[in-house]
Amino acid sequence: MDLAATFAAIPGAVPIDGVPDAWFWTHAPKFGHSAVLSRDGKHAFQCYAHNSYDEGLARAVITFTREHDAELIAPPQRPLVVVEGFEHPGFGFDTVVAVSPDIHKYQSDKPEVHEVTRAVFPAYRCEFSGAETEDDAAYRYTRAAGAQPSRWDREPNPYLKMRHRAASGREIPERGFANPSRVVHEFAALPEREDGFVEFENFERRVWRVTFQNTYYTAIEEGPENAAAERMDFDDLVEFTKRVLYGPNRTSGESAIDKS
Repeated sequence: MDLAATFAAIPGAVPIDGVPDAWFWTHAPKFGHSAVLSRDGKHAFQCYAHNSYDEGLARAVITFTREHDAELIAPPQRPLVVVEGFEHPGFGFDTVVAVSPDIHKYQSDKPEVHEVTRAVFPAYRCEFSGAETEDDAAYRYTRAAGAQPSRWDREPNPYLKMRHRAASGREIPERGFANPSRVVHEFAALPEREDGFVEFENFERRVWRVTFQNTYYTAIEEGPENAAAERMDFDDLVEFTKRVLYGPNRTSGESAIDKS
């Protein structure tokens, strides 16, 4: 299988200047695709942007990908691999993520090519834990409520799993992905229930349990012995939550948690 010939033969594909074995193509004005081969020529990495493709960012992503190909394809194959240290002027992305062929659909009409192709995209560190299961990786990669990797003009959409006691009194048994604004909504509802709680997990897989008593909220981190309880008013709790959800990416925007 000649991967270079396969990608060079894509209708409209043109080489990307300055990057070996790399191509750009588009099938419509708002859709941009790029691909690059690993240094040994045995694997391919493909990225795509909708209505936000940036030539400089694409070149930076595929250059970084090629330089870190060993980390991105190291066995055993994982649903999702996170490599930190990426940067490109004008963008806040600090990470490149690769998604396995079990999840993405690139080159699905050519099974042999699909099997050795990984989807890659620029990301914010706070968006992925790096330890996602296949279901978790698929959710974050494909769902509109996920990281939206084809939008290169986006602000961070932090990794957030949560569970809580619903207004009906039912306790949600397992943490699941939620939009960051949802956790703020559930915090606001806590004073209405004496037995209420909100439990949430961030990209570092740290977990906090938040309750309300008297006039303040308490957040206790799960796991560490003698974890200190954080006692806060509502505004301080929201600030605390932003800090732990966004981590190093707060300066790139907080609209995901601020939207109503």
